[in-house]
Amino acid sequence: MALRFGSARPRAFLLILIAIGLSLPGVAQTPAPMNLSTLKQVLAIGEDVVPTNDVIARIKKEGVDFFLDADMKTELILAAAKGHRNETDTLKIIDSLADACLPCKERMEAPISPELALRFLKEQVRSKDILKAIKKRGLAQGPITLEDIVALRAAGASEQLLRVMKPDAQPVPPEGFIEIEAAKSKTFADNRPNGSFDVRARVDDKVEFRVVYDKIYAKALSGNAPVNQGSEISSVLPRLPADVIQFTLRQKDGRSKGATGEALPPDAYGFTGYKFTVTDEKAKDDRYHFEVAWQLKPFTIATLKAEVEELGSSFPELVIQDIRLRGVDSAPTPDDYLAMRAAGANEELLTAIGGSIRTSNAPPR
Repeated sequence: MALRFGSARPRAFLLILIAIGLSLPGVAQTPAPMNLSTLKQVLAIGEDVVPTNDVIARIKKEGVDFFLDADMKTELILAAAKGHRNETDTLKIIDSLADACLPCKERMEAPISPELALRFLKEQVRSKDILKAIKKRGLAQGPITLEDIVALRAAGASEQLLRVMKPDAQPVPPEGFIEIEAAKSKTFADNRPNGSFDVRARVDDKVEFRVVYDKIYAKALSGNAPVNQGSEISSVLPRLPADVIQFTLRQKDGRSKGATGEALPPDAYGFTGYKFTVTDEKAKDDRYHFEVAWQLKPFTIATLKAEVEELGSSFPELVIQDIRLRGVDSAPTPDDYLAMRAAGANEELLTAIGGSIRTSNAPPR
């Protein structure tokens, strides 16, 4: 390779050439892929020092360690302009990057793993676009752990993305609680917009109960552990945010009154529930029966649009499932339908919306 340094500093050029591993007598080659900063420096040197063909050969041999986006392309073009490279040579180098990016094949083609989804989120890729990639490429094989979900949530993953990535999630058991076995009632049915937990137990002093999904948990805050007395559930509480579930606590048996309760914040997987505390004020224990009834609030047009925007073009079947479960509180306008169609809603989804208009206490059709 002919080197013509002119009036520039030879030492600086030599350091850059060594950094990218271009052929020089007596210089050891480095197997590391080229990073963006080094490539920008090389382009800024100029064609007479580092010819285009040499740069492309090195890129093809060792690859690069970055995914080329629009901003990076602009940076490379500006760097090449500093080196007075012509536009044709610059574009040849940029074109060579598409096949040389080591993470790019995984990024563009591989099934979506928790690690790849996390990388996307940290690069400000929207959850709905990751969902589209999952629909196209599938999920990577292997378990998705609680730690994965916690990391994805911290990086800004939407509830819908977490739901798709971990569809088989189970609630995280609350620490220090025991599970109270709950039988299915005679009227049990899946996929209902309402249901109840009938908590029947002997309470000695003070106990906190929690109901989540299809589970009843209990913890003695003082006194003896509670004893199950035939607790039941009439339906499974869906994996939905607390703000779309209306809870009602009713005491049906037990001598001490005044139990209080509130909705639980969602766990890492997005399961919420309800907790209440029972205090038996007399000696020995007593049998208590509490009913925790729940009712799903129907979609408003605004919340329906938001879910269609997130899932409509990737997993419309999930939106349809939610609509049939919750219903919609009012009929969309023609403009609403146009907006949802533009967001990716197919005809089946739009039909499901029209067939699920209801008030908050009526079951969906």
